[in-house]
Amino acid sequence: MLGGTHVDTIATTSVEPGEILLVTQHPTNALAALIVELDRSPSGFSHAGMADDYGMIVSSYPYYQPDDVLDLGGLRHDPFEHFWDEGQRVHRLRLPDGVSPGGPARLLRDYPDDREGAFGFAKVVIVAAALHALLPENVLEPEAEYEVVMRAVDAGWAWASEDDFYCAEFVAYLYGRGFTLGELRPPTNPVIDDDGPDDCVPLRGPTGLTLATIRMGAAFMSLFATSEQRETLRALKRAVWRYDPAFFEESIDVVFGDEPIHHDALARRHEASRLEDDLVLPPALVTPRMLETWGRGTDVLAASTPLRPREADQELAAG
Repeated sequence: MLGGTHVDTIATTSVEPGEILLVTQHPTNALAALIVELDRSPSGFSHAGMADDYGMIVSSYPYYQPDDVLDLGGLRHDPFEHFWDEGQRVHRLRLPDGVSPGGPARLLRDYPDDREGAFGFAKVVIVAAALHALLPENVLEPEAEYEVVMRAVDAGWAWASEDDFYCAEFVAYLYGRGFTLGELRPPTNPVIDDDGPDDCVPLRGPTGLTLATIRMGAAFMSLFATSEQRETLRALKRAVWRYDPAFFEESIDVVFGDEPIHHDALARRHEASRLEDDLVLPPALVTPRMLETWGRGTDVLAASTPLRPREADQELAAG
């Protein structure tokens, strides 16, 4: 059982183009540790992508290539082994009734091959700050919660782009589904499933290379930011420093593999939240958990040989 939903094991050949794929936490990635800690996916998902026509996962993530110092991540087409070899599990999301992967698959097919873009470093900071402010145990006063979250929403809209994404944002962008602030709120006391092979259970602690990539990516993105983007990030930073300064210390602790975030579980807010839960969010504030709970459960992909490119089908069509 994962996230309270029955999970079947399926072959990779069962995955259709355009379907949403969710991936469990990378064992050493700093960003994955931070997202799992704040997002609280019931199944421990930290990454999201989509299936393409060639049995690959299309997703956005940061990385560093010594032979190309300006390439710090973006959209990549990876075989399933890319994640299996790291001890991660790949799940297919069961889409809600009435939702078809056909439209997103066509959009993905039409997305220019040379437009891999860049990884949305700024958006990870934006969504992380919003999630921390919304943690049920954080218990910020209504004004503090409102200021941090709304500045994150402003920044998310300002940083909207078709050229840089982070993982769940790209999926939400192609599906065109408007997620709400209520769906962004992290759950209380998540139970992460640890069933399955021992080598698939995530371990905590980042690598120095990941941290270096994060720092370089943030600096690189700031060089090309518009004045509006810079100002919205400054406004968010000011709000966090004033109303939720624990975010900086606690998030750094998670990134460096120290103690997880924890608050007084008995603390309670005395006034009602000023936030409107039906507020539609920018895709930049969509998380793997939000995709997970949107669906009807997941199926785990058997760690076997992934689909091969459909060259034979193409040759038959050409003939």
